[in-house]
Amino acid sequence: MNLQKNRKNKSQPINLVLVGISFVIFGGLGLIFLTQMEIQPGWGWTEYQGKLPMEYSCKEISDINNDGHTDVFVYGDARYEDELIDPSPNTGGVFSFNGLTGAKLWETMTNNPVKAVFPVLDINGDGLDDYLISIGSSNGTWNNNEPFLDYVNFANRIISIKNGSFLTTDSFFTQNAIISSVCFEDSSDPIGIMYCLEAINATLDVDFGLNITSYSLNNGSKIDDLYTNDRIWDTWEIYETNRAIEKFNWNNEEHMLFFGNTYFTLLNQSNLDLSNPIYNYTYNLPGDSGSQTLESYDIIEDLTGDNTHEIVLVTRYNHVNPIFNISWFNGLSGELLGSFNHSSLENPGENWMNLRLDEILNEDGDTETYILITNEYRFNHKETVDSFVYSIDESSYQSLYTKQSISENDLPRIFSLEEDMNDDGVSELVTLELVYPILSSSAIRRFKIISFLTNEVFAIMNFESGMNTYTSIQDIDGNGKRDMLISEWMSIKVLSTSDPSGLWFSPEFPIGFYIFLFLGVLLILGVILLIAYGKKLAVKRDRIKSFIKRRKLATYVNISVIALMTISFLLFLLQINITNRTLMSGESMTEIIIIYLVVTIIWYGSLPLTAAIFNQFAPKFAFLFIKLRNLFFKLSKKRYYNEILIVDMGERKEISSIIKLKRVILPMLLSIAIGFYVYNNLAPILGYSQSFESFNSADFNSFIVGYNLLCMLPMIISFIIFSFFISGNYLLDDAGVVYFRQMKKYRQPGDIEPISIWAQSIVKGMAGVSALFTFFTFFISVDFSGFFDMTQGISFAIFGFFMVLIMFWGAPFLTAFSYILLAQEIMEFSVEENSEVLYEIMEENGYDTKPKELIKLYPNGLPNEEERS
Repeated sequence: MNLQKNRKNKSQPINLVLVGISFVIFGGLGLIFLTQMEIQPGWGWTEYQGKLPMEYSCKEISDINNDGHTDVFVYGDARYEDELIDPSPNTGGVFSFNGLTGAKLWETMTNNPVKAVFPVLDINGDGLDDYLISIGSSNGTWNNNEPFLDYVNFANRIISIKNGSFLTTDSFFTQNAIISSVCFEDSSDPIGIMYCLEAINATLDVDFGLNITSYSLNNGSKIDDLYTNDRIWDTWEIYETNRAIEKFNWNNEEHMLFFGNTYFTLLNQSNLDLSNPIYNYTYNLPGDSGSQTLESYDIIEDLTGDNTHEIVLVTRYNHVNPIFNISWFNGLSGELLGSFNHSSLENPGENWMNLRLDEILNEDGDTETYILITNEYRFNHKETVDSFVYSIDESSYQSLYTKQSISENDLPRIFSLEEDMNDDGVSELVTLELVYPILSSSAIRRFKIISFLTNEVFAIMNFESGMNTYTSIQDIDGNGKRDMLISEWMSIKVLSTSDPSGLWFSPEFPIGFYIFLFLGVLLILGVILLIAYGKKLAVKRDRIKSFIKRRKLATYVNISVIALMTISFLLFLLQINITNRTLMSGESMTEIIIIYLVVTIIWYGSLPLTAAIFNQFAPKFAFLFIKLRNLFFKLSKKRYYNEILIVDMGERKEISSIIKLKRVILPMLLSIAIGFYVYNNLAPILGYSQSFESFNSADFNSFIVGYNLLCMLPMIISFIIFSFFISGNYLLDDAGVVYFRQMKKYRQPGDIEPISIWAQSIVKGMAGVSALFTFFTFFISVDFSGFFDMTQGISFAIFGFFMVLIMFWGAPFLTAFSYILLAQEIMEFSVEENSEVLYEIMEENGYDTKPKELIKLYPNGLPNEEERS
């Protein structure tokens, strides 16, 4: 196989083709990862998570940063936690976010939970309406997962929406809890008057009266006080109730609607007097023995053509087995227009939770509108949501849509999208459902945008987080449709209505955009390399086909390994619901997904890249060992005659399968030694668990992250790091490079030995011992029985089998076999070119590369058996 320097070195397009494949893998899989599983598209309480648990509510506000898009205002309320998670509920805050990007504009922390926020007029003259925030007063303890609040000791302050600074003091207005608030401009006040629905006469825990009180926005002084004769009986009701005050345009003047527990009334804003209202209505049905109670209300479009909005409300008149009545009223006269009874699809009994009423956006002026009713309750120990859509006109109604959604631990929500996707004049619905994929033991959250009129589905998206509140927000992605502002317990995000994917870049992942650009460039460059150098390689098509046919070992091994790694990879993604993951910074599952996917992408992408590095740099790496061997010769020149020679390999051009497998052993031992040494030493330092008892536990999550980051990743990288050692030694053998050494003085046969044997002897013993030691130390310390819990189903057992066999026991061996076999076969394809390059380098440095027949004991060839006998 020896070559003479009698022709110019051939280019090796196969190396650049392999680099192109690697770039396509890195770029393509990386882009899929970034675009399909956004790393927290939106904002979450990650910087305070664990010590400041919050529930978020959000509103669309004016454009406060002058970028042409409305922005987002958020407040945090300490709720639904207990002392096991947070020993003290004395925390809260208000925040503002850029509506276009999700970047935090400002934050203002409070020492107590923020219970409600209300828009007021422009207090500081900056051209933007400011906000009243009602801050609770907690004694630092929890009461049934709610902060124990003193409802007559609130701090009600106005905050600048521009920068989050407080514009008033704690005692500027009332110190009672404010449930609802509206503001009116008034000629008697320089700024205007604020009307508040306050909780009064509280005994700290129960029995609250309700007052409508007016205050000057200029100096905070009380102007008027109207007792509503309405009461709230406990702290739970105070912010769960729909009792409220609303501005209402009547006869082209702004007045005030009060919705109480048993009646509603339209009050003259200039003369608040319950005994002399514009009109009122008590929630009674004919023959009903007692007053109905308000559950939900909405102010809807004009149905009668009198240029006044109508009023629709839902009342409950059976408190044991709830039955509801839907009624709508003429907004001009207060007269009842229509009414019908509404019931849940099941009988929830005492397990009824909540009912919400919303008008669905549709064209004005058609004397018809649509209302969405959602009943939330527990039935058969499961969270249930019944959703209904009714059309109503001046006096009649029609049921158009009914749906029941059931979940074991999460409420499947439905809201009016507030956007018409098919231009039929009626808004679609956005639903959140829990769906169980095939072979999966856990559910995914699936967003859908649907038409309740035609059942057409416009968009589907699997998402990790839920949907606690929904707000329609100004078009962000530029498609002419308003988008979705969604909040849940620990995050806020904006989704596109045309394609429900996250529109906000995460402030927790600020380099995400630059990584996206880098991966895109990498993908394009990879495609260019494949096209350009694939054409050059195409001329060797017959040679490539013949070569692959003869290389069955490498072909079968790589196909098998890639298949096994892919199957275990997909099973893992299925078990953790990867298609439903919106990655939230700070969550353990997010860390697992990021590390696991990154390491897997590196595994796939580095496979062809490693082969390209081996093949491209093998001549230079081989010459490095020649120089090292020659250096040692110089150090011992007084004792030895020595020389580096090229052995005439004759017609022996093939390499046996046994030698191929032998070549895998040393790299495999090196990678195992490095991977498990790094893991065993760094895992305890970095705090990663080194054992676990059950799947998906905190210890398991920590173990998976530590194993992939500190063991698998170093194994993969080790092949590239040691490519100089491995590929150089391969080429030394293939090119027939040996050394001759003979003692000058003492009687001893001379040595002729491949340089590769000398080089490998430096690390072989150390690598073998350390690899075996670290490998078995790791596996005798980890209990994998948690993967074989049959109570979780056969799919989980299959997943556990592959996870243990492939990702743990098999990964070190599979990785070494696939990487090294592919690399050495690529080198074998280019062995003539690589050998020629090596000879050229040697000759440039004064070495004789003429092949030599060093010893011929049998000039006429080896004797046969007959001649030997």
